[in-house]
Amino acid sequence: MTYSFTVGEKYLLLLGGRKPNANWIGQVLPQKKIWAVDRGLELCRDCNVVPSFILGDGDSASEAVWQWGKKLGVPVALYPTAKDFTDTQLALDELADREPNAFGLLVGAFGGRFDHAYSTIFSAASSKVPVCLADERELLTYVRNGESLSFALKDGEISPTAVSLLPLDDMCVGVTTTGLYWPLRDAALTNRLPTAISNKMTGKNFSVSVAEGCLAVYICFVE
Repeated sequence: MTYSFTVGEKYLLLLGGRKPNANWIGQVLPQKKIWAVDRGLELCRDCNVVPSFILGDGDSASEAVWQWGKKLGVPVALYPTAKDFTDTQLALDELADREPNAFGLLVGAFGGRFDHAYSTIFSAASSKVPVCLADERELLTYVRNGESLSFALKDGEISPTAVSLLPLDDMCVGVTTTGLYWPLRDAALTNRLPTAISNKMTGKNFSVSVAEGCLAVYICFVE
């Protein structure tokens, strides 16, 4: 599965979760500035890719990988392991400071520990630059406060197994969808009892809009 985005300069942030399929990552690497966030540096070495920036506290990538990264001659921001913020949170803040018009694609955000995924999902939602979490199996992005999202399959692409709407605020109101088996019209969704789970596409595209609140749109391609 491939994705195309039309907002901002594209940055690819490689994180330390589940490594993507080699064919998929090969399709998304071009035309993006690559940041390696701690164990994401391992993926750079595996793909023989030189990142433009390395960031982290060095507690998840191996020492051999860090030594490889330091020899690349690119900027490195090394943080202490005893800190308040996660490496991903630091990377998102750094990206917003350096390139406020950027768009960040977070790869390696899925899999691994639940608390890391939970932190990343909410941190990305509050990021000062728009971001999306993705690999060949899953995608998660956000719509908020009057925004709308459209998703379309290209010819030959397989329809997702599930489309779920996850309210990240106490209440998301005015939620409207088209192109899904169970449509919503001006609905209110609460994070205390998420109910808009495991919907399905009825055709080649769907759309989601929300009047107020932050809504995560989760798309599963492979379970």
